[in-house]
Amino acid sequence: MLGCVFLAVGAAVGIGAATSGGSGRRSAAATISTPNSFTTSTTMTVTQVADQNETQTWSAEISKDFADLDSVLEPLLQSTESWERGSAVSRSTGPPATGSAVAAEIAGYWPDFSDTRGALAKQAPLALARQALNDYQMSVDLYVESVRLVLLTTHLPAGPLQHQLQLSSTRIRELGDRVYDQATAVLAPFTAPTAPTPDVTIVAPPDVPLWASIGLAAGPPLDSTSPTLKPISYQVTRPQESFAKWKEATEQVGIPSVTAEVNAIEDGSLPVLRNESDKFSNAVSGLTAQPDPADGRIAGTRLRLGLLVDAEATRAAEAGALLAAAQQRAQITDIAETLALIGDELWDPKLGHRVTNFPSSLLTNYSLLPS
Repeated sequence: MLGCVFLAVGAAVGIGAATSGGSGRRSAAATISTPNSFTTSTTMTVTQVADQNETQTWSAEISKDFADLDSVLEPLLQSTESWERGSAVSRSTGPPATGSAVAAEIAGYWPDFSDTRGALAKQAPLALARQALNDYQMSVDLYVESVRLVLLTTHLPAGPLQHQLQLSSTRIRELGDRVYDQATAVLAPFTAPTAPTPDVTIVAPPDVPLWASIGLAAGPPLDSTSPTLKPISYQVTRPQESFAKWKEATEQVGIPSVTAEVNAIEDGSLPVLRNESDKFSNAVSGLTAQPDPADGRIAGTRLRLGLLVDAEATRAAEAGALLAAAQQRAQITDIAETLALIGDELWDPKLGHRVTNFPSSLLTNYSLLPS
């Protein structure tokens, strides 16, 4: 995935700081919030040993599916950041990468993205943690949309709109990292603990990013200028409440209805799209300030990540309304609708039915840019 390197048994680390302060080099294990049920002693039960072996075997297959993609991610990320920042490619003294060079590189690497998603589609879920496969698939889908957005920006003139879409692609990539981490968290109770590395301290990022604290908040022409906020830290523990109270909180933070989201994307009205995107972001802030459902930190995190994906869907559609070329408007509309479908997948069905009903084929369209 763009911004991550996969290790054995599903672990992931960032391959470099995301543009303007993303996740950076980190271990996904650092974000796991579910206690590990295994110990390093010899007192493991037969069932625990069997579960651990089953999880390890399944995770090894997932790692194989990502293998080809892993090899192309770091050079692509470095080239993209070089072009966006106007600086030399990492570890190079040459000139900055150009937009056309980045576009050509994306085209060359594209089969690795589509092949990885196709391989994951053929995998059966792990019975012990069925959600993990969906999260891995959604993480790749987010990387695909991030790269498609980068490709689209290489064809735009330099200026505020291009810059905002570059920021959006970085946010989407970061969300892909976090959704991948959720899969790792789901597997944690069935995975052997990793021995700590001496003299190494892992600083975990917060479960859900706060864009304004890492220089990735949307700005003009897609939104008003956001104030820079103080970085937030990872919460080792979070308060919890009953599911009923948490569900009530989700109903009170102003999450836009699925009808409002769909209508906004289809109608393309700039004020409406901006308003809906802001509502999704504000809902995330509201839920972050609320306790998670009892024994459900992963569920609470996944919901907030999904709402941030919905915010990107409406933000992409807002950018589409500002594009002059009809083909580019159609392409970014497809990206917006695909992001909304990913948001559907991250929604908790226990909170009620939420389906945007955009064509599901968008999630299996592996063409370089939707047309």
